Amino acid sequence: INLTPDAIHTSLSLRYDYSGTTSFVSKVRNVDQHTVSISTSQRVSKWDSLSGTYSFVSYFNKDPIGSNFAYRSDGLSLVYTKTLLQALSVNSGYSVDLKNYMNPDSTTLFRRFRRNVSNSINAGVSYRLSEKSRFSLEGRSTWETTNIPALKAEDLVVLGERLADPIPRL
Repeated sequence: INLTPDAIHTSLSLRYDYSGTTSFVSKVRNVDQHTVSISTSQRVSKWDSLSGTYSFVSYFNKDPIGSNFAYRSDGLSLVYTKTLLQALSVNSGYSVDLKNYMNPDSTTLFRRFRRNVSNSINAGVSYRLSEKSRFSLEGRSTWETTNIPALKAEDLVVLGERLADPIPRL
């Protein structure tokens, strides 16, 4: 660690988060989520910095009926920040998230696994009001694609009938 004012600083962090949710409305939404991420930030000059994060998320439903929503995802994000004045900075970034669902999708009658790709771009501005407070604005645009097309109205009717029929048990 170099504490001189002209030093170009680097930071690296590893983080683990857990959240468990119990819904009062629907047990399908009872979930456990584990997230592991590693982030780095590098000042590339006195006024510029570049940061990036890789994250892995595992999202499990506690109830088998909700297993359609269970997934694992890998995400990567990059952000460039430019300080314009001592108290004013702007940033822009890009992120991509690859979400792989762990169980076959019910809309395909459990024959195919859903895979989603989400892309985002963002831009923001931040103004330091005091040593302990900041005012920030950010805009984001996100688009998502999936390997399973949306169902047509007639397909939804057939799917509803098949899923509503009782399953014979021996």
